[in-house]
Amino acid sequence: MASQIFKPYRAMGYICDNVPVQLQYHGTETFLITSIGKSYHMYNTKKLNLLFVGEQQPRNIKAIAIRKNLVFCSCGPDINIYSRGDKVDELKGQHRKSIISLLVFGDHLLSISKDREMVVWSIKEKKAITKIQFKEDFTPTVIMHPSTYLNKILIGSEEGQLQLWNIKSKKKIYEFEGWNSKVTTIQQSPALDVVGIGLQDGRIIIHNLKFDETITTFTHINGGEITCLAFRTDQKIPMIASASTKGEVIFWDLDKKELVSIMKNVHRSVTSLQFLKNQPVMLTSGNDNSVKMWIFDISQSEPRLLRFRSGHSKPPTKVRFYENNMKILSISEDRSFRCFYTFNDKR
Repeated sequence: MASQIFKPYRAMGYICDNVPVQLQYHGTETFLITSIGKSYHMYNTKKLNLLFVGEQQPRNIKAIAIRKNLVFCSCGPDINIYSRGDKVDELKGQHRKSIISLLVFGDHLLSISKDREMVVWSIKEKKAITKIQFKEDFTPTVIMHPSTYLNKILIGSEEGQLQLWNIKSKKKIYEFEGWNSKVTTIQQSPALDVVGIGLQDGRIIIHNLKFDETITTFTHINGGEITCLAFRTDQKIPMIASASTKGEVIFWDLDKKELVSIMKNVHRSVTSLQFLKNQPVMLTSGNDNSVKMWIFDISQSEPRLLRFRSGHSKPPTKVRFYENNMKILSISEDRSFRCFYTFNDKR
């Protein structure tokens, strides 16, 4: 048996990396899953307390997907399956290159690798049931399932086009010409057939898939790549939030088709943006090693910070034990000073 002396225990001050966070719903409770390199953290959203730490993988996580109590994490060309922090199964032997995107689709899990290959897995049977190889002129970047579109998925590409596929028949149904810019994110709107599409050049396209018609277009005037989109679902006024590599979050009124407000310096670069279901609460994460929750007060167009978890955004330069080794003090290249508890998750 291998020695356990130098086995990692937990990473202090490591909150998240640049992999988008995921929300997991259990009844009335909501949990947050963040990637921390070769492992992941699970927090509750009530107080952002750390609940579970996943087992260490041999490679860094590049994508996470959630189904009920299961967490799917990419590990190179393979997928590890976890429950409450413990590895319970794995999916392997199909991809030749590293997996870059995962999507849970009913009882199926879809994975896309760097070599433009998509595999459809049966979650119940733990085996691959379909494999699709995309052509050289179509490099997938993002994948989503349009609501009510049976057996169909929408895929964005580096080249700018989007394709609608039926995974059961393995046929491409339709190709959208795109807008001459890399597709970075796609988000389902509360309205059927309508999606929000984020582009590398800073544009947000609200598009009707059924008629292949653009409803409206918004643009981040300060530049930056659109990293994520989220539609607010807790109010009558339709609103979409967009985030960019510039660290901004912008809110847009979909009825008036105009800008509502701009939040600057939310993160160094925003990697995740989600609204909690039917709540005036927004969650963001960034590549600055922080997760933040924001809440909209009544008649407020811009949310206030509700709670957050953060660590150093740059490597520590000095680390010292303190108070009988119960705490660790650290300073970093980001010019911040922090105190961490060594044996528990107090902040």
